[in-house]
Amino acid sequence: MKFFRKAILLLFISTPFFSAAQSADSTRLEAAKKKFRSGDVAGALADYSSLIKENQKNEAAWYERGRIYNEQKKYLDAINDFTKVVELNPKSHRAYYLRGYTKYLTGDYRGAASDLTFSIDIYPSSALAFWYRAEAGIKLGDKKGACEDWDKAYRLGYFEATEKIKLNCMGILLSSNVAADEFLRRGDAKLDHGDAEGALEEYAKARNLNPESGMILYSIGLAKIILKDNQGACEAWRKALELKSPEAQQMLRQHCVE
Repeated sequence: MKFFRKAILLLFISTPFFSAAQSADSTRLEAAKKKFRSGDVAGALADYSSLIKENQKNEAAWYERGRIYNEQKKYLDAINDFTKVVELNPKSHRAYYLRGYTKYLTGDYRGAASDLTFSIDIYPSSALAFWYRAEAGIKLGDKKGACEDWDKAYRLGYFEATEKIKLNCMGILLSSNVAADEFLRRGDAKLDHGDAEGALEEYAKARNLNPESGMILYSIGLAKIILKDNQGACEAWRKALELKSPEAQQMLRQHCVE
């Protein structure tokens, strides 16, 4: 699969990380970060290692060194450093996330899912944590859980989850309408090509996933009117009108005068 390494590793730079106990080392930490950004990876690693040697409780140095090890694919070293961070700060959702992500890369899907769950429990707004827990879950055979996590990632704005949901989750009821929208799109395509019966089948699948959609009911009415099922079409449009579909009102006036 495609890994979003840069987005993942940069995601956590924007918010302050340092605790009060580490403030005295902030200048050296920032200098190490600048070395890394300028391409002096060895220099940055040496600085972080020096800071850790001087102060085993320097949470930020452990974390930043772990990020570099992750980037270098030194996954076991990265996991060890992130483990030290969570020992020092059990509320560090970033460390749990990156440890889980790193475990995922090593094939430890169960360990990844566990760490990502800790991260989500602490910070439930991380779309990427849900995304990678879904990726781990599908590897572990938990299709329903994976789909629910992709759905959550989608609702948090990680729209790359759309394709995963379409591919894996068509028969699973989710809180977002990605799967229902896909069936609606398929139905519209069939209707455009004159296949009203095929369209009706797709619309029925969409409605099963999202029964409160006025647009789906409106489309069902269109397919039925083409199939000369006027009564069925009018029933669908009346239900669509109850769900505030303005298009349904127009069709009722044209085809369903009582």
